[in-house]
Amino acid sequence: QMFSTRLSACSLASSPCRLFKCSRLGITSTHHFSNHPGFTSSPRFFSNVNSTTANAPALNLSPFTMKMSSSGSQKAPQRHVIASITRNNTLKHSQNIRDKTVFKYLPISHNAAKPGQIRMQFRTCMDDMYETLSYICTDEYTAKQKDSHFFEQFSEGLEEGDSASEEKRTSRIQQEMRELGERAIKMILKASIKEGKENEVVEQTAANIEKDASLASHEPLEIILDVELAQNQAFIEGLLLGNYNFKKILKRDFALPVVKVLDGDEETSKNVDDTIHRATVAAQSEMVARFLMDLPSNYKTPTKISEFLQSYFMDVEDVSVQIRDKQWIEEKKMGALLGVSQGSVEEPRIFEIFYQGNASTEETTLLLCGKGITFDTGGISIKPSAKMSAMKGDMGGAACVVSAMRGIAMMKPNINVRAIAAFCENMPAGNAVKPGDVVHSMSGKTIEVDNTDAEGRLILADALYYSTSTYKPHYVVNLATLTGAMVVALGSVATGVFSSHNHLWKHLERAGTQTNDYMWRMPLFSHVFLQRLTSEVSDLNNMSNKPEAGSAAAAAFLSEFVDYADERKQTPQFSHLDIAGTAMSGNKMTGRPTRCLIQLATNLSDEKERREM
Repeated sequence: QMFSTRLSACSLASSPCRLFKCSRLGITSTHHFSNHPGFTSSPRFFSNVNSTTANAPALNLSPFTMKMSSSGSQKAPQRHVIASITRNNTLKHSQNIRDKTVFKYLPISHNAAKPGQIRMQFRTCMDDMYETLSYICTDEYTAKQKDSHFFEQFSEGLEEGDSASEEKRTSRIQQEMRELGERAIKMILKASIKEGKENEVVEQTAANIEKDASLASHEPLEIILDVELAQNQAFIEGLLLGNYNFKKILKRDFALPVVKVLDGDEETSKNVDDTIHRATVAAQSEMVARFLMDLPSNYKTPTKISEFLQSYFMDVEDVSVQIRDKQWIEEKKMGALLGVSQGSVEEPRIFEIFYQGNASTEETTLLLCGKGITFDTGGISIKPSAKMSAMKGDMGGAACVVSAMRGIAMMKPNINVRAIAAFCENMPAGNAVKPGDVVHSMSGKTIEVDNTDAEGRLILADALYYSTSTYKPHYVVNLATLTGAMVVALGSVATGVFSSHNHLWKHLERAGTQTNDYMWRMPLFSHVFLQRLTSEVSDLNNMSNKPEAGSAAAAAFLSEFVDYADERKQTPQFSHLDIAGTAMSGNKMTGRPTRCLIQLATNLSDEKERREM
């Protein structure tokens, strides 16, 4: 089959990612993003292909998870592109680098950039021919800054002790840095395609793949950073995120960049190492979420994606996973989930992940719950055909949750985190649930299905009740591409947050600010909106009886299925994130807000440590 061979990422070195000293050459450390510590599992292919998915390729996340191929590193590169990105000055050790044959293709520049500018220069090696491709100097936003000292200006004008204000201002700067990183890598890749005769390389590489499936087509891009840029997490994230290419991943033609950093002292080297680790975890996780959303629905049926994710977490420390099949779902009497899935030949699945950061207890601090509709036709209340293909991304909540869990495990917070992803399809069929039907949820509450296209809240009703009643978490964060009304309200700028508690909301707001995955609080007025979800034949209706505030009504519906530990509903603290606008922007999948979830877990861990001091 066309895509049946294993994807393997080549590298210039086959050893694991590590810090090494090479002071004579002016290089402090090398970081292979796709060989990052913790991203080293060997995922199995999807299995159990049935008649509806027989032409779907075997898939894995090799560029994100597998160790660099030692066999690939022995092969002469078909194309070798190396870029340098520095701030105001030229490469400090340019003479040292130039004198060493191992680095003979490093770009050297002796022209100083203007204050505040970031200079980029890159060259390519074609059959050992040294060719200059392009020179780029990006100063669109730095020229607008009052102070020419690029990194020193951030703290100016802030009131002493105003940490919130400082954090928000820094966040705006970091957003620009992340965008700059994405723009930089895209310009480099574009120029290398234009001048590097990539068409010839791709044809040659395609032939190589047929001969040897273990070979990747290209050596990864090398990026040389000065020390200051290498300590900017947002910029590193941008370099990675801008490299994402779904087609290349499927064609086994994708490798993540390698970063090299100019000399610094021991403390600086440690800071650089920590920064690149955090940036890699965040960017890798978001790209995996985006990749899962981009996958065509026949590649990721509920069974396939569950088995695939099981292999994805196989070698991750302190993490255990479980796949719950249809029989288990029936035993738990999850009638709402079963009702949505009954119109499809694909059986539903519940995928559970448990990260135990606190070995002394199995008490769950944070629970993440995600909607995983692997394809949504709307059911009997069928959607318009225009752009229905984008509904392969209706499992964005589950994609963000499972991807964030791997990132959380890599960051190793000292709290326990669980994730629940409910996977199924919403299809029309002779046995599909119909408008007016009543389903029985696991909580015992009955629900009239007034609109089969409001299916996300149905599967989440069972997922939320099961997870909160079983594990009794302190905090619950639910994610779903739930309502078009949220796209109208906030667009793709911010995620709408319906939160029952100020404390959890503040944590989400801060994590969103820190990662530029912005959150905006919306009203969770259950006492108001539940009155609009009444039914004459059941306890609840899955649709509001008023054509307004659809997102708020959906959030109120979900809050009814959180199993609170006390009558005052103080525990758990609950927030619903409607990511319809942020996870999907038109037909483009973004993987947001995965980075925010990782930061949230980190912040909760830090808060726990402060309380225990």
